[in-house]
Amino acid sequence: MPEAVLLPSVRAGIHMALRVLATPDTLVVGPAYTCCVVHQAMRMSGASLTFCDASPNRFLMGSADIVAASKPDSCVLLSELYGIPYDDALLRDTAEDRTRARILDMAMSVPEPARLKRLRETDVAFFSFNMNKSMYAGGGGIACLTSGTLAEKIREMRNACVVEESAMNRLRNDLGVIARVFIRTRTLCRLGAVAAAKWRHRAARSRRHASTAAPLDETSAALSAEWTRPMTLFSRKLALHNLRRAKVSADIRRRQAETYVACLGGHDLLRGVDVESLPQSHFPILVDGTLRERLLKYLRSHGTDAGIEFPFPKGLDRTVFPNAAKAGEEVLTLPMGDRVSLGEVKTVSKCVLNALHEFHKRPA
Repeated sequence: MPEAVLLPSVRAGIHMALRVLATPDTLVVGPAYTCCVVHQAMRMSGASLTFCDASPNRFLMGSADIVAASKPDSCVLLSELYGIPYDDALLRDTAEDRTRARILDMAMSVPEPARLKRLRETDVAFFSFNMNKSMYAGGGGIACLTSGTLAEKIREMRNACVVEESAMNRLRNDLGVIARVFIRTRTLCRLGAVAAAKWRHRAARSRRHASTAAPLDETSAALSAEWTRPMTLFSRKLALHNLRRAKVSADIRRRQAETYVACLGGHDLLRGVDVESLPQSHFPILVDGTLRERLLKYLRSHGTDAGIEFPFPKGLDRTVFPNAAKAGEEVLTLPMGDRVSLGEVKTVSKCVLNALHEFHKRPA
């Protein structure tokens, strides 16, 4: 890419991009179903917001819904949940003159040149180096742009936001990164599942605290580390390593997703995924809401770090966004990653099917 900007996090980057691209009168169209920190970044921007429901039995917004919600000179935010890409046809539809800019939240995706070539002058794409992301490097993120002017404005906001950390804090953060990298190599063992569950609990508490944070133009002391902490030297080196092997990682994850589809195909689990839109960070399945919690406990008890990414965001009306609400009640994510073998993918898939068979034989 002609321009790239390192960031404390993707949530901070989305906020900065909206502050640059949108005025309080600009309509920003975004997904109802996405990570809560994306909604936080949108609301803190001060722009006028409208949300689109997910497509039926899907995780992403539909092209017709986006176009219908947009107004002249609006800004569209596209979140690629689980690394599922928006297709070329939708990107062409959102590239009409009525759209001022597009923000591609590709935090859960793997950077691929062919996809980045679709960016326009007023577009910006974000990739995350944070936990549970495909390019995990201990934290932080990166903005990819074609416009030097836009990149410089975001860079200036980044420089005004981040705070310098002490050598002791940098050492502690780097040691934490090394520990979490080790845990990720053991995705399917009980140790990794327990540690990941504890991390999710701490992250949830951090998000609840961050939801009351002040906008970036106020004191940075009120903001959490995801808004103010610069990437450490170790994280930058690890991120560079991950970027250099992005093609290898994308190929690994494509084969894993294809294996999940082959193993779970024919069952009413793959409503959100098909061979044309394979995920890259987690493999999401949709399970009846009455069974999801039992299946989650079953998988974790068998050493699989399954999860719920993401619940339906608080503050939105379920009746207005029924597809997003349904996805939030039914989604369950299965592990993917460079350290997960295809044999382990088959084992997890078999475990899912065995559990559902057992549940139907012995209802709760």
